[in-house]
Order: sequence, then C-alpha cells, then structure tokens
Amino acid sequence: MFDHPVAAVGIAPARDVAITYGANGSWYYIENRGGITTEALLTVLVAALQFFFMGLFFAIAGYFTPMAFDRKGARRFLADRLRRLGIPLVVFTVAVSQFLEAFKTATSGGGWGQFWPSWRQHLAGWAPGPLWFVETLLVFSLGYAVWRQFGPVGAPTRVTCVFTWRRLLSFIGGLALVSFLVRLRYPIGAEVQHLQLAFYPQYITMFVVGVLAFTGRRPRSLSRKGWS
Repeated sequence: MFDHPVAAVGIAPARDVAITYGANGSWYYIENRGGITTEALLTVLVAALQFFFMGLFFAIAGYFTPMAFDRKGARRFLADRLRRLGIPLVVFTVAVSQFLEAFKTATSGGGWGQFWPSWRQHLAGWAPGPLWFVETLLVFSLGYAVWRQFGPVGAPTRVTCVFTWRRLLSFIGGLALVSFLVRLRYPIGAEVQHLQLAFYPQYITMFVVGVLAFTGRRPRSLSRKGWS
C-alpha cells in the first residue's frame, strides 16, 4: 500500500504546484512568476517540505517492507515489486516522460519548433522525472531482499529497537554531518543521472529507520528511559 507509486500523492503535488507558480525548482511547466514576494514565500514552503516529506515516505515504505517480505517470501516479494513499481516506472519513462520534457522545452523559451527535436533527444535517454522516487524505492526494496537472502545467517526479522534522547540527538547530528559532507561534492540542485544525491543520505537512512521500526515491534513513545 504505502510503497505503491501513488503513495506520494499528498504533499508532492503541493510542492510541484508551488514550483509552477513561483518557487525555485524544476518542473515540467512554469507559470508567470508572481513577483519576488511570492517567489520567496513559495520557495520557503518548498524548502520546508523538502526537509521531511520524502524522508517520511521512505520511512513508511521501509516500515512495511519486512512485513511484505515475510508474508510473500523472496521470489513473490521481488515479483510484486517489479510489477507494482517496475512497470509504472518503465511505462512512464518510455511513453510519457519524453513528451513532458519536450513540452517543458517548448514552454520555457525554446519555442514549439523545438518540441519534436527535444522529444527525439529525450527518447534516447532515461528520464523518469517525478518517478525517480519509484525507481529509488525499487532499488531499496531489491537491496532489502538481497540482505534478507544473503546477509548474515539467521539475520533477525525482529530486533529490539531502543532510542534514548542521547541516541536520537546523535542520530540527527550524524545524519546532518553526512548530508553536509555529501553536499560539498553534490550540492542541492546538482543531478547525477537525474538523481539529486544531496538528499540520499536522508532517504537511505529513513528507509532503514522504517525497517528497524517494524522489526522493533512498533516503538510508540520516547521517554527519559528511552524509546522501546
């Protein structure tokens, strides 16, 4: 359910609409800007959403991944992920994305005469656009399946997960430090094969946190004695 491509239909459209009408960012269509005040306010909104919402989606997906693997087994789990994630990813990238990229070129100053040349150019590449999330989740799911199949013998599907305030702050500080170091090489906005690696320390970590949250039997509260 939560690892399906439609999982991101809540907050992601708000971000994309904000970019359409003024926020800094990349999207298929940009409307006339509403002035510096509108641009500043919408950019702050997009930045605030980016702080947490994609990491939250990966954490939710990670939480339900062990459950699906335990219920279906490795072969059926992989077949299900390829069907539910792989097919929409390939269809959108091969049959839809090129037209949207060509539309973006035409409406962002290239002119409609550049529509078909742009379409042919993008036809030869791999540009999943907003379905990069689906692509990334598919890779994470495959990685989890490999770990469960070929990881340490007897790798637990249930572990004790205890967070104290000190560990939580250490986690936040560690993630911030790793993100900072990665962004020295790959700043926000820089893409490597259509992926913004600046955010991937958060995405990877939150997926793992989701997995641990499930294997820890649903930790519910954080108190002075810890989260258990």
